[in-house]
Amino acid sequence: MRSRKKGERKAKKSKKWMIIVLPLIALIGIVIVSLHFQKPSQNPKYPAKEYFRISDAIALATPTDAENKTIKIRQLDFKLTPIMGDANHVVIILPGGVETTDYPYFREIKKNETVCLSESGQEIVFKFPVVVTRNDEGYYPLTIRLRSDETIDSTEDQKVTININNWIFF
Repeated sequence: MRSRKKGERKAKKSKKWMIIVLPLIALIGIVIVSLHFQKPSQNPKYPAKEYFRISDAIALATPTDAENKTIKIRQLDFKLTPIMGDANHVVIILPGGVETTDYPYFREIKKNETVCLSESGQEIVFKFPVVVTRNDEGYYPLTIRLRSDETIDSTEDQKVTININNWIFF
């Protein structure tokens, strides 16, 4: 009779473990599946050329030819407006040897608020002049990068072309 009771005890113990372990396994499985299918709560990011509008660009420049087809830009000023929402931690990355510490930076620009770089003390003076050639529309296109928390992190998506149509002889 004793051996029979031992078997009954083992069966009772294994049933108790199954009652505890199976719900735990099911709970862990549910958590894993829900985490796998959960969408990130992060806001979508956009290319900089869609998120920002650049206007009133003006340059201090020196022409390199008599027809002013090509100019060497020494200083640049423009207005920047985020049009799709607030912009946070905005950095303007420029060509032409501007030092990293000299990149214009704005902690926050509200949606549809326009900031003028020179009026905000963010003057852009190039360490080495940037040479640009006039296009068929009469503008001098200069590509910069705009980086913010709301723009896509890739270098290509941060590129924005400024069409300079006003420049002052320097």
